[in-house]
Amino acid sequence: MAPSPENADRCHFWNTKFREKVTELKQQHWRSFLASTDTTSVFQAFQFTKPRSGGGILPLKDSNGTVTSDKEEQAKLLFAGTSVVNSACDLEDIPPPASSIFVLYPPSHRRR
Repeated sequence: MAPSPENADRCHFWNTKFREKVTELKQQHWRSFLASTDTTSVFQAFQFTKPRSGGGILPLKDSNGTVTSDKEEQAKLLFAGTSVVNSACDLEDIPPPASSIFVLYPPSHRRR
């Protein structure tokens, strides 16, 4: 399809229809799930419906094995677990390879 205002309107129309249908089917599935719950699956339904307190981050365990729900501690643990790399490698002891010598290239344009 060529980009045009009419095609953009059609795309927007069908995207809206799709989102509405997905929402409708999700609600229908949820209602049928809740209608079919018995005493064994009530806990499962309760887990889906209860709001999480504290922003939704579950308690984390640190390297000592202690569990924390403190947001500042969790932030430190998440940062240390995803952004900090502990390496015993010292790259200053490794000489650069011969192929990494700096090369000067001629200018890419002509001067007038």
